[in-house]
Amino acid sequence: MIFLVVLLLFGPQSIPTIAQTLGRAFRQVKDAAGEIQREIRDSADKNDTIRELQKEIESLKQMDVTKDIGSTITQDFPQDIAKDISKEIDDNPIK
Repeated sequence: MIFLVVLLLFGPQSIPTIAQTLGRAFRQVKDAAGEIQREIRDSADKNDTIRELQKEIESLKQMDVTKDIGSTITQDFPQDIAKDISKEIDDNPIK
């Protein structure tokens, strides 16, 4: 039905040109829709990555650093350093 209307309005010579124009228009719409879908997908992927990073940051904030380090750091840590420095000074006097 549409073909007959186009044929009557524009004539048989114009049909190839009209078909090409419509084909290009449909392809541009399809490409634009695909680009929009890619942008939405990329945005969703970035949001997922951001959420994962936020969860990781929250877990790091709640981490007890002294517990994880364990016995490496004790209350006597500054005195231990002072003892080590004194020992080095006693073992290697300045000449």
